[in-house]
Amino acid sequence: MAVETLVDRHEVFRTTIAAVYGVPQQVVQAKIDLPLTVIDLRDEPAEKQEQLVSDQLLASAQQPFDLEWGPLFRVELYQLDEDWHILLVNLHHIITDVHSFELAMSELMGFYTTAADGKQPAGERPAVHYADFAAWQRRTLGGAAIDQQLEYWRDRLRGPLPVLDLPTDLPARDTTASRGASVAIELPRAVSRRIRELSKENNTTPFVTVLTLLNVLLHRYSGQTDIVVGIPSANRDLPELESMLGIFLNTLALRSDLSGDPTLTGLLGDVKAGTRGAFANQDVPYERVINAISVDRSSRQGGPFRVMLAFQHEIPAMGLPGLTMTDVDLGLDVKSIKFDLVFSVIETEFTYRVVLEYNTDLFVEDKAWRILDHLSVLAADVVADPTKRLSELVILPDAERRQIEKWSTASCGPYPTDLFLHRLFEEQALRTPDADAVESGDARVSYRELDRRADRLAVELAARGVGTDELVGLCSEPSVDLMVGILGILKAGAAYVPIDPIAPADRMAYVIADSGMKVLVTTPELHAQLPAGALGGVDVVSANPVSGAGHADPLPAGATDGIRRSAIHPSQLVYLMYTSGTTGNLKGVGLPHTAITPWIQWAQDVRPLGPGTRVVHNLSYHFDWSAEQMFHALTSGACLVMLPREVRADPRATAEFINQRSINLLYLTPTQMRGVADTDISMPTLRHVSMGGENLDADLVVRTRKVISSGCEIWNEYGPTETAGVALAGRMGDEPVERSSMPLGELIANASCAVVDRWGNAQPIGVPGELLIGGDGVARGYRNRPGLTAGRFAPDPLKPGRRLYRTGDLVRWLPGGEMEFLGRIDSQVKIRGERVELEEIESVLRGHPDLTNAVVVLDSGQRLVAYVVAAPDSGIDTAAVRAYLSPKLPIVMQPALFMWLDAIPLSATGKVDRPRLPKPAAAPVAAVDVVPPSTEMEHTVAATWVGVLKLDVVNVQANFFEIGGDSLSLLAVVHRLREQLGLDIPVRSVVDTPTIAALAEQIELLRWTQESKKAAADTSGEREWGEL
Repeated sequence: MAVETLVDRHEVFRTTIAAVYGVPQQVVQAKIDLPLTVIDLRDEPAEKQEQLVSDQLLASAQQPFDLEWGPLFRVELYQLDEDWHILLVNLHHIITDVHSFELAMSELMGFYTTAADGKQPAGERPAVHYADFAAWQRRTLGGAAIDQQLEYWRDRLRGPLPVLDLPTDLPARDTTASRGASVAIELPRAVSRRIRELSKENNTTPFVTVLTLLNVLLHRYSGQTDIVVGIPSANRDLPELESMLGIFLNTLALRSDLSGDPTLTGLLGDVKAGTRGAFANQDVPYERVINAISVDRSSRQGGPFRVMLAFQHEIPAMGLPGLTMTDVDLGLDVKSIKFDLVFSVIETEFTYRVVLEYNTDLFVEDKAWRILDHLSVLAADVVADPTKRLSELVILPDAERRQIEKWSTASCGPYPTDLFLHRLFEEQALRTPDADAVESGDARVSYRELDRRADRLAVELAARGVGTDELVGLCSEPSVDLMVGILGILKAGAAYVPIDPIAPADRMAYVIADSGMKVLVTTPELHAQLPAGALGGVDVVSANPVSGAGHADPLPAGATDGIRRSAIHPSQLVYLMYTSGTTGNLKGVGLPHTAITPWIQWAQDVRPLGPGTRVVHNLSYHFDWSAEQMFHALTSGACLVMLPREVRADPRATAEFINQRSINLLYLTPTQMRGVADTDISMPTLRHVSMGGENLDADLVVRTRKVISSGCEIWNEYGPTETAGVALAGRMGDEPVERSSMPLGELIANASCAVVDRWGNAQPIGVPGELLIGGDGVARGYRNRPGLTAGRFAPDPLKPGRRLYRTGDLVRWLPGGEMEFLGRIDSQVKIRGERVELEEIESVLRGHPDLTNAVVVLDSGQRLVAYVVAAPDSGIDTAAVRAYLSPKLPIVMQPALFMWLDAIPLSATGKVDRPRLPKPAAAPVAAVDVVPPSTEMEHTVAATWVGVLKLDVVNVQANFFEIGGDSLSLLAVVHRLREQLGLDIPVRSVVDTPTIAALAEQIELLRWTQESKKAAADTSGEREWGEL
């Protein structure tokens, strides 16, 4: 009787939705079947009743309503015993909101009480129903007042709307509705009381205070200062609407500006003003606002916000005469959630209960609990001191802070730091003097022989005036000479400065001048090829002091006494390496023995090597990671096998080399490993594969396992040049991989770290922040760059006298203590392990007199794309720009594509608007006739391009870089042409002549030149080249 009276009294319960000419219309039925169902479970065993009720409730919740025939609500009564019942009231959201539900339940209880007394419930119908309100609203929505409100929202949500970058646990999907779950906490009574007091002190409401807290939390999670949160609005301003049942609810988008690091009270005032403005303009339906601001509803964002906040008072407990009523939580999880997070704050008599509904496609339950813990800690800190700035507020609970501090210090080691790399090698040479130390081509040298050659070079360097802690240049191809050079320089008490033999002349000259080196160690062959202008007055010393018998003559007794007695200290440098910089200049980074020796000792512990173990040397020695590769082998008795530069660029040739030389330990960047794995050549001799220098994705791990043996370990290593090459490392397990990228692992020996926000606050688990690295591996700084050093190396607040390096990398802690790499904070990127500053390329481009602007990006295909603007009437073209860049930038930094624009697009703040840069695929390409190969050499070059670039059409006038070529495929082309033609083709020839026609002509000229020189040498006899 109570339900029947309620249905008869209110039209909303008799409303159905019919399609009239395709348009949905409300239809109020005069009479509707009573939607009351009684389910009798009294005969079921007590242990089964709970499961049966749960199953029934789940089925009821999932059963759709029939909008056309109704009813649009259900009432089910489950009878479990004579005096124990469960009542389910299930309403379609189209007919009611929370306030209406409370009103309906209150009336239902009243009707039941009257009927229980034996009286007829008084269910007079109200004079005005929801349909009358709807008709009135339609008439007013076209008026000037609504237009004025709509203009408010256009202005408030003007410009690019922020996409909240929440730190999710799972990758986001393009969907507008997902499964949800919920967790809940109660704020402490003292904190809840202070929230009310703080609101009163600032002449606002607890809702505004809670909204401010939520904005701060989202700001701390995302680092964004433009935050939009959705809220439901009751929209019952008129007194006549207070007691009316229906769906009055509207949605408002509240935008807050948190820039400038305001105080909490300052932000509270701004949020209060924004909230007042929103409520003053709440009559406009949310859909009209969305249409007016042209939001893309097809994206996952789906609107101006992905987080909602609902603030409500606790629903009073329902009571009936003769009955005891309690809420029953049956643990049903059938929610569908349209947003990432929905915070529902229920104000009770003494506390605030916070219910967090979360998208289970994005977040795991542990993260949801942590979010609530962070909100609780933040609320406590705010009410304790609301004058704090946002950057000073605490969100980390003590337990989480202690856990992060534990993870931030290496669990292995510590290792001694009073050792020297060359002394570790010498000790190994005494243990295994006859074991092979280095293998290069057909040449092999033992540990004894390598030690003798290095001693001879060290003595020669000392004779040339090289003293302790001096810098000595080293220019060498991968060979025995390379290791002689490195060890000889270290034995002399100096540090080596790598100079790439194929680097541009300008780059060589800069390194030589900036380092202040007085001596350069190289080979006679390379010395003859080096640009004379780059060397200046540097003294050149040969790296191969061997006799005619092919080995170093023993030094006279006591010849090495001087270098062994020299006062060297472990704090002296091992090397000075130059890396890419943001200003167009290189940065010299020096690492001492104290930084490198713990790294090598750690490598020996986690990957033990010994005589008979073979390690391929395939990393450029000017790549800091090469130090581990070289010294891990030579301080363990293993053999270092040199991989020729040209083989390095060919994945198939690399895989074949590994098998031919029975390699056991392989170091590769992920890009290089991807190419090797794609050959599908099995490499059964490998026992360890270590990848680093770039982000390692899960797919590559799976692909790598297919070409290695089951017992082969895969390692992921991470570390900038400024922190001894490797700071974190992890062994990849055999279990199935569920994440897109692999974790960086844990801290290695003698290292420490911190993950912080822009203000230096420790970030919670799962929240991105900049990685700061400390410990023994931190570099001294940048050579001759005190300002830059001060900006990137900060004092360690926990360890006086020590420093932390700001990596510029975005990472986050994973719940198990491993770290995940998320990308670069700035525009610096890594291409095949080599660090590249896009600003450096832009700086060089802008230095061209005929270019007015330039922006460089790395596209999805790992190609550098340069967007350039030419000076008016300059007539400059791509070929001219490539010729300009060729001597100034290494091949890896040469853009693959050039896009010519009239102007670089800018944002409203005057910054480069990168999303508006045209995609390379959509760029207008001038129509050209396809010119096929005509000469024998053009056919040869074309066949090589087709094999490397997988081309379908061959055009001898097409630019190598514009049809998919890059620095890696360039090296592969050169390697294949060298093997096929038997010519020493310079790598830069493809850069300087990037079409088949031009390259073929260049090779013909090169062939003639080399054949002429050979003929001249054959007629003049051999000449001995002496040491310089």
